[in-house]
This record gives sequence, C-alpha cells and structure tokens, in this order.
Amino acid sequence: AIAALENLLGDQTHREAAARAVLLAYEHANDHRKQVSALHVISEAARDSVDKVTALKRAAEIHTMHLRQPEQAFASLAQAVRVTPDDTALRLLTKQAAEDADAIDSYAEVLQEIVDAGAGPAAIALHRELADTYERKLNDQDKAVGQLHKVLALDAKNQDALKSLQRLHRAREEWWDLV
Repeated sequence: AIAALENLLGDQTHREAAARAVLLAYEHANDHRKQVSALHVISEAARDSVDKVTALKRAAEIHTMHLRQPEQAFASLAQAVRVTPDDTALRLLTKQAAEDADAIDSYAEVLQEIVDAGAGPAAIALHRELADTYERKLNDQDKAVGQLHKVLALDAKNQDALKSLQRLHRAREEWWDLV
C-alpha cells in the first residue's frame, strides 16, 4: 500500500492526497526523511496558505529535532515566511532557525526579497526587523539606516524608527543627518 501511494506522488492530480496518506505511515515508522519529503510535497501542492505553512513548519521541526539539520529547517521556515510575511511569530521562529544555522545573512536576504516584492500591511514591521538585523546581527549600519528611512517613507512619525536613526547617527557622528 505504501509503495502504491509513493507511486501516486508523481501523479499531479493525486499528489497531495497521496502525500497526506503516506505521511501517516512514515510517522508511525519514524522515517523522518520520508516524512520531510511528504511534507514538502504537501506544501508544494496545497492551495491553502495555512496548509502550506503548517507543512513547512512541521518539516522544519523534523529537520531540527530528528535530523539535526538546522540549515534545512531554516530553508523550510524561509519558504513559510515568503507565504505569510505578516506572521510575526513565524518570522521570529525563522530568525531563530537562521541563527542556529549561522545563516543570518540569508535571513536578511529573505526579508529583503519580501519587502522588494511589496510586503503590504507588514511593510513597516519588515523594514524595522530588517534594519535591526542589519545593525545588530550583520553590523551593517548603512543598510540599517536605509531600512529605517524606508520605514519613515511609509510612516513619517514612526517613533521607533526615529529613535533608532537618532542613535545610529550619533554613533556614526553624522551630525547633519542627525539634525
């Protein structure tokens, strides 16, 4: 039965249903690699973003806990963030996975892709998070200042961005910009 379901994974019309069915068998057999494969099939085939994100989060959990692959866990969570960039808890989880995988620069690239594509209502939060990542994790104050200016372009009275810019300009002795 499992072999028949695995054969259906190649059929585009039955792929998602076959992956969901075989996933249970893999869970009972503790075959974590095949579980992750089935979860990725589900995430690719799912039409609903909630199903997609749930499958990717579960795959990341398996990569972290059972397979000891922090890079793969981060990759799965990065895909999930691309699907739902406004999910703050998911972004935090992804950032932690990036730190575990020593891939903070890749995390910044993912956020940059999202804001470049148009982040919608989460744009301010994403620019702030990107600025914080550039400043505190990657030690790139120029890019941090650039992201903070993008926050101010969206919300000229954003107190957090103004305070961060004030701090950065003082630290860099950029008096004219501070004024």
